[in-house]
Amino acid sequence: AVDSANVAARFAPEVARAAAAGDGAAMAILHDAAEHLAATARGAASALPPAVPCAVVGGLLRLGAPLTDRLNRLLGEAGLRLVPAQGTALDGARLLATHTNWPHEAHVIRCRPRRSVA
Repeated sequence: AVDSANVAARFAPEVARAAAAGDGAAMAILHDAAEHLAATARGAASALPPAVPCAVVGGLLRLGAPLTDRLNRLLGEAGLRLVPAQGTALDGARLLATHTNWPHEAHVIRCRPRRSVA
């Protein structure tokens, strides 16, 4: 199976370079990426208190200003603020798995291991 997200991500640095050089199509791609990231953050934060900090993990923020400037503006319009991540996506998954008293808990589906019958 092909990991299409990984294949597409390989082009991101080249798109960022083209946008920095003034390529309109590349700039539009980065603006669309910022829109999608902001929509995801808004959706995730919709059940949380206002002005919640928002961190993005992964390599997209390393693409620079065309993406991050727009993302910061869109998050600010939604009452969110972008902060540096304090860990990796795996760290976040661990926190979700081990903490049950956070505001998002009502939206977490927890699976229980099946008990084996001996």
